[in-house]
Amino acid sequence: MILLVGLGNPGDKYDNTRHNAGFLTVDKIVASQNGEWRAEAKNEAMVAKMKVGDSDVVAAKSLTYMNLSGNAVAKLAHYYKIEPADIIVISDDINLEWGTVRLRRGGSDGGHNGLKSIIGAIGEEFFRIRIGVGHNDIIPAEDFVLKRLNDDEKQLLMASVDKTADYLINSNLSELSEQTI
Repeated sequence: MILLVGLGNPGDKYDNTRHNAGFLTVDKIVASQNGEWRAEAKNEAMVAKMKVGDSDVVAAKSLTYMNLSGNAVAKLAHYYKIEPADIIVISDDINLEWGTVRLRRGGSDGGHNGLKSIIGAIGEEFFRIRIGVGHNDIIPAEDFVLKRLNDDEKQLLMASVDKTADYLINSNLSELSEQTI
């Protein structure tokens, strides 16, 4: 079984922001596989169970804020008995240009507080998919990722979300490789 986690912040205030790239991606995957979201309060997450290719998947969106994502991921992994090697986390990345999507197992948090929280909770051996959302040298990173997207930026983000979701839907999730798509 695969745990597919999209990182983001819950609530309308955070819709249409760079930081919710992970939420948008798992939403797209769940919708394409006719999955249905339901709240699991005990795991602090929205969860959808489905089949993606040959893999049984538990898709999840944390109900905690980004900086506490590790709590939900650790609870989900324990509850569903999923090892870190079978966890895929999708997040935004301001260090990557728009349109760049990087897949990698292990490594550092790259300054991303959601990934930092997950590493603190389960270790580094999970698979990360980082969606490039550009950067801004003037606006502090924590403000930049939470700033509402204009129409052009939203179009760029959705193109990356679509590319990432399509890639995952058409891949063997148990055998992802490190690459840039």
